[in-house]
Amino acid sequence: MISDQMYSSINGLVTHFEKLANEYRQMRLFLYAHPSICLKGFGRMLQNESKERWHTSEKVCMFMKRNGRPITLDASPKPKNDFTTIRQIFDYAVQLEEQTVNAITNLVTQSIQAKDYTSEKFLKDLLEYCIYEHQEVKEIQHIIIMTEEDKTAMMLENDKLYEEYDPHNYYKTHYDNCEEE
Repeated sequence: MISDQMYSSINGLVTHFEKLANEYRQMRLFLYAHPSICLKGFGRMLQNESKERWHTSEKVCMFMKRNGRPITLDASPKPKNDFTTIRQIFDYAVQLEEQTVNAITNLVTQSIQAKDYTSEKFLKDLLEYCIYEHQEVKEIQHIIIMTEEDKTAMMLENDKLYEEYDPHNYYKTHYDNCEEE
């Protein structure tokens, strides 16, 4: 059973992950709308990240439901849309992921202090997932930082050049076949 002390904090994660999903969706739309950037691979990566955040929100809801707690949603703020470069997009994505990791780390600490072991186990699993996602987005940010801004569009349009900046070919293989929404 989730302690009363942890209930509202964990419930806030539902809205937080929905906010992240909306942010990633907005970033994807910006990339598709930007005239000098053709980014099939990265756009699909952002689409997949958005879907994963929605699924994470659902996991938090299911955890709350299994433990007999109601779910309340707060209004999600409007996503940021004043990007001017691809680098700003991924800098912002890394910032969002860092906020998520820090928030869940604090919740793990709170659950330990409250001796709420049900929440602690769930939050530790969630933290592990969020750390992985943070590293994934940070890797893309690193690729973008290493590329001069005026060459980024060329890099993304040219599959061969794209592969040079992604040695594991991870994003191309995982997101080129991603379902369209």
